[in-house]
Amino acid sequence: MLKDEREIDNYVSRILAFSKYEENEDGTWTAVILPDVTYGIVTFGETKEEARKMLEDAVRAWVLTALAFGDELPEIPKSEEQSYGNE
Repeated sequence: MLKDEREIDNYVSRILAFSKYEENEDGTWTAVILPDVTYGIVTFGETKEEARKMLEDAVRAWVLTALAFGDELPEIPKSEEQSYGNE
């Protein structure tokens, strides 16, 4: 279980290594995390940077909610082959 803010920040950063960004036809951006890491977190933004910030907020909220309810957080895959490579 994550014990302090530093550990939460580290966990969130490790999850964000599995993010993928895609520009939509209308110029907005979609940001996703691999489903096997977080059960599929998806956010959108007007810019890629906004989508990235929203994704970080969504991941942090997901982690904090899981901790508040005593849910077990999944192990983050160690293999970079499984990551999207922060495109």
